Amino acid sequence: VPRGLPVRRRDVANALALAIDGAPDLTNPAIRYAAFVCPEGVWFGRRMDADRPDWERFARKPYDCSSALPARAARAIANLVIRGGELVVDPCCGSGSLLLHAAALGARTTGFDINLKMVGATNKNLVYFGFEPAATVADATELRGDYDVVLTNLPYGQMSAASDEQVRRIIANVLRLAPRGVLVAATDLSAEVRGANARVTAFIQLRKFSLTRFILVYERSGGQ
Repeated sequence: VPRGLPVRRRDVANALALAIDGAPDLTNPAIRYAAFVCPEGVWFGRRMDADRPDWERFARKPYDCSSALPARAARAIANLVIRGGELVVDPCCGSGSLLLHAAALGARTTGFDINLKMVGATNKNLVYFGFEPAATVADATELRGDYDVVLTNLPYGQMSAASDEQVRRIIANVLRLAPRGVLVAATDLSAEVRGANARVTAFIQLRKFSLTRFILVYERSGGQ
């Protein structure tokens, strides 16, 4: 409220509050509004800059694991290949980080993991955020099917039972599942991707403390 106008901020706030249905959450509001008072009247609207981005809610998923991607990174990775409506497969779904973001972007999702506990975590996370459970137990080296996009964070770290050879076998198989996708790994697997008759269309390094993740966007050669 500019100085000199015979209007009190409290009166404006009270009038607007009475015009909006529902009870306010003053501690953690999901939507914020702003009002600008001028001699001609009041400009009132939703503050777009103050609203939390959609991906932030997935940072608080109830079931997680140490190698899971941060929510911001998972959304950025999903945005590389998801436009909405695609049939997306994550053959190493872990706790479901990438599947959550793919589903939020409008993709149809299917996930697999060799670890029953991780499959349970993925399905519980999906249900928690209002999506259908989509993960089942399977070995990524033996999967078959036709999908539009592969989106996966390959196993690595001290908690992973997969050897380097197993990871190479996973890559060789999952690249057959879809003509394009994104692979996230703890090492540069560009040579393995090219050796499986695919080309790397984008290569990104994501560093966090001592861990570097290598993000490879691929397309199968000839689109096959």
